[in-house]
Amino acid sequence: MKRGFKRSGEALTDDALDDEKADKHEVRCPYKKLIDVHFPVAVSALPHVLAAINDFATSTEEATIDAIQNKQQDRYNDLKARFGFEGLGKTMAFAAGMGLLDVVQFIMEVDGNYSENEEDSGDDFISWESKRDAATVAASKGHFSIVQYLYPEIIFREYDSDDEDADLPYQGEVFKAAWDVLTNAAENGHLETVQFAVQDAKRNNYWHWYDPTHDSTALTQASANGHVSVVKFLLEDQENAWDVAKPFAAAATQGKQQVANMLYEAYSQRYGDLFVKMSTNGILEGVKFLYEHRTIQTAQLHDAFLATVKLEHIDVVEFLLSTGKISPRLFDEGFQMAARLGKLSSVTQLFGYKRASAQAISNALEKAGSLGVFQFLSVNIDVSDAAIIAAFKHAALYGTTAETIKSFSSEISRQCIEIVNALYMKDCIPAEVMSEAFAWTAFKQPIEVAIAMYTKHPMSREAVGRAFLNAVNDKRGLDLVKFLTENKLVDQNFLDEGVKAAAMSGRKRVVRIMYANTTWHSSVVAKALELTKNRSLKKLFQRELERLSLRQN
Repeated sequence: MKRGFKRSGEALTDDALDDEKADKHEVRCPYKKLIDVHFPVAVSALPHVLAAINDFATSTEEATIDAIQNKQQDRYNDLKARFGFEGLGKTMAFAAGMGLLDVVQFIMEVDGNYSENEEDSGDDFISWESKRDAATVAASKGHFSIVQYLYPEIIFREYDSDDEDADLPYQGEVFKAAWDVLTNAAENGHLETVQFAVQDAKRNNYWHWYDPTHDSTALTQASANGHVSVVKFLLEDQENAWDVAKPFAAAATQGKQQVANMLYEAYSQRYGDLFVKMSTNGILEGVKFLYEHRTIQTAQLHDAFLATVKLEHIDVVEFLLSTGKISPRLFDEGFQMAARLGKLSSVTQLFGYKRASAQAISNALEKAGSLGVFQFLSVNIDVSDAAIIAAFKHAALYGTTAETIKSFSSEISRQCIEIVNALYMKDCIPAEVMSEAFAWTAFKQPIEVAIAMYTKHPMSREAVGRAFLNAVNDKRGLDLVKFLTENKLVDQNFLDEGVKAAAMSGRKRVVRIMYANTTWHSSVVAKALELTKNRSLKKLFQRELERLSLRQN
């Protein structure tokens, strides 16, 4: 049954008028907001005027709540007309935050449900979004009775559409509303509401939609704020694979030791080494907490140090070095690894400690994985011709050796080409080394660099042929194919292999360049025709076979 009202004129009681001043020309206003304001008797005799003045002096939410609590129907209707259902929605959220269940119930009973009215120009009821907001605020403030009251209104939303696919976005919003309630309750330590939200999700089969790896999960928020009971409850849930590392990091960062210890035990049982995980993630406070409160083994320090160097977590590297537990051998290993991977920040940091051995520095220069690392080391140490040659060879052959192909990186490959570009003009590099580099890298280079390499240094015919074949088989090599064939620089045996390789790969532009610049034997054309599956190439090879046949006849 909907609640009734008294007329707004009944808001002024006899008791409220007892404070009338001796001066009969002024009377105190009975409203709290205007308690110190004195009005003439003529004004005080008009309660609707006083109510209007009070409403203007207070927020919409406070005025509406006051009207509801004082059962002033005309005033409530006036406020609703002035501020609309959006204003009522804000009032309901405001009341929910204050724990005023009676006000929330009143608004829901009077204006919370759809009722069809032919004269309506729109939806004359509280929106689903307003109900969601009110439930979320109530959850954050710990007003469980309000959450419980509103939950059916936000979770089991009826859709206007019969199209299940179209309803999916709305369903997603419903689930998000449930997670907002859960997260806000967890963040503020309201266990009863957390339990209710989780149990409702399980009971109604939507708990599996919750993402336990998100950055701001209920467990993370509860952990950051040290809510032991909530953390314990969530960890006991066997249906959700929580990402325990993020909550631990949050607890450690906020100094919540009891919760951090709980999460450490949970992570260790489920996943393994949390110390290495914190180091890998670059969570300095988590690393510090574990180092100070747990026994860290040598193997853990080894893995943690290398992980932080690789990922360039500078502050964590600095802390690990400050422990005095990083051996010279491990330091050198980390330094060389950073150089090999092209991690300039880590190389710069570690080099600055002046702890790397001479051999480690030499190895780092010779196997630098980026031009930046090579240049940094070059200006800080004396570089011999032998070191330059070694660095050039490594850069040119990156990704082709047993050592580098196992951990191939396209970024390091690109950087190695930059190193080759920076060094190929050096006179100290032997011809055989330059030839090998040309074979492996010319097709990856800008054509002007490839031409300069060929022009400045004597190249073996073998190296040129291999460079040609590599160019034929790579989309980056088109310009090199054109340069080498136009200038008649490729031996016939490599040209024949190139035609067949291009035919098999369907590389039409390469074939047409070669067709314009080279001579083919009929046996090679026949083999290319057999190998290709490209229709236009088949026609080209068939015409060429016919031409060669006529020529022979």
